[in-house]
Amino acid sequence: MAVFAQSDLKKWRESQGKSASDLAEMVGCDNTTIYRYENGKIKPDPDVMYRICEALGDVNRWCLWMRTEYPTSYARVHPETPDYELARA
Repeated sequence: MAVFAQSDLKKWRESQGKSASDLAEMVGCDNTTIYRYENGKIKPDPDVMYRICEALGDVNRWCLWMRTEYPTSYARVHPETPDYELARA
């Protein structure tokens, strides 16, 4: 099951108190594009989805989204994600 099925993205946006126009401005697109993402008409690319998750305050959702939408590359780290050189288990 996708992380953002149907109106989940819209519910998340609204729970953050942001309008589609607010989110569009933060992400760098127009509000029609945000509505299309929310209605499932188009699928955002990973970089746009990262900016959406960042704007809505939970980048971990991007990781979950990547695992469902792009399962073969789910371990990808976004270039803007800081690497603190922590020991990996």
